[in-house]
Amino acid sequence: MTAPASLDDFRAEVRDFLSQNLPDDLRKKALSGFELTREEHGFWARRLHQRGWAAPAWPVAHGGCGWRPAQIHAFEEECALYGAPVLVLVGPGMVAPVIIDAGSEAQKRRFLPRILDGSEFWCQGLSEPGAGSDLASLRCKAELRGDRYVVNGSKIWTSFAHWADWMFLLARTSDRGAKQEGISILLVNMKQPGIAVKPIISLDGLHSLNQVFLNDVEVPVSDRLGDENAGWGILTRNIGLERIFNGGTGIARTFRRRLLGLARRPDATGQATLDKPWFRDALAQIDVRIAALEAVILDALSLPDLPKRPEASLIKARGTEIQQDITRLITEVCGSAGFVYERSAVTEGWSEDASEEQQLAPFVPNYLFMRKASISSGTNEVQRNIIASHLLGRG
Repeated sequence: MTAPASLDDFRAEVRDFLSQNLPDDLRKKALSGFELTREEHGFWARRLHQRGWAAPAWPVAHGGCGWRPAQIHAFEEECALYGAPVLVLVGPGMVAPVIIDAGSEAQKRRFLPRILDGSEFWCQGLSEPGAGSDLASLRCKAELRGDRYVVNGSKIWTSFAHWADWMFLLARTSDRGAKQEGISILLVNMKQPGIAVKPIISLDGLHSLNQVFLNDVEVPVSDRLGDENAGWGILTRNIGLERIFNGGTGIARTFRRRLLGLARRPDATGQATLDKPWFRDALAQIDVRIAALEAVILDALSLPDLPKRPEASLIKARGTEIQQDITRLITEVCGSAGFVYERSAVTEGWSEDASEEQQLAPFVPNYLFMRKASISSGTNEVQRNIIASHLLGRG
């Protein structure tokens, strides 16, 4: 692909691609916050792959775009402003970079193309009951028997495990030494006996979270990522990637787009919320915070070791708090209409003759779900401890 002459030209290229490739019905669902199916996510991933834009941050050698940080930011912003679906980034955004970093050549050939074209979905088996922010306390055990590991234990808060073909699993392979020293990373085929996925229905009434039980699950040694007992070092080199994605401004831009659509509606007095001073003040504060975070991200993306730097923690903490504040503002704009809730409305939408109040049904569930944003990828309290330790010279 020939590089655009300027960032403005690149933005125009992205908008043109979106207008020609994103079906209007899928765009409307994404803009309105409706639940998207695996098939819809897969469709959009394939369209991006066909254009060569499925993995903006990957190295070119593995199918990435080779974009500058400013281009990655511009791409995410244009997608959010247009209303493109927010992709499930576990595979391309979190798992693939670790495989690129620590995987064998055989593992890269096997897994990266299928992540890139969206044909295989991934989940992460990290947190456990009793091992969340203190992840090194995990107890899911992998016992080596001949040429394979036998895994027993459970993982919790596992996003999209019910869709996943593969799991990026953190398991204990040794009890010797410090607890961080006995952890390995296994790549687990989810379509085999011994794996049970139990849904966890979140506050919005929807299903994206799960608890996964592993009972004598066999994993070939060839599907171990890196050396045995070296998983903690690999994870800490890359854990910041998840924090950066969860705190990125693309999600905030998507919510802001929804907020403006609501605020332009006239209320019972005929006045649009957008014209009210209290709202304009709140929106201005949100916009300043988004702009400040974007400046930090653009500067930080050029750092070669960003995933293990405190900037990743700063981005995660600030970004998720902005997301929560925007969705809270959305509920204020909805007013009493926000009390209307019907699960089928979030998954399927209302009929064309639905009332205006019914059409607002997905927005409060969005707010409820985002209550967990400050907990995911390590609580924001933990992120502040990481930042403080670095500033005090203890990191």
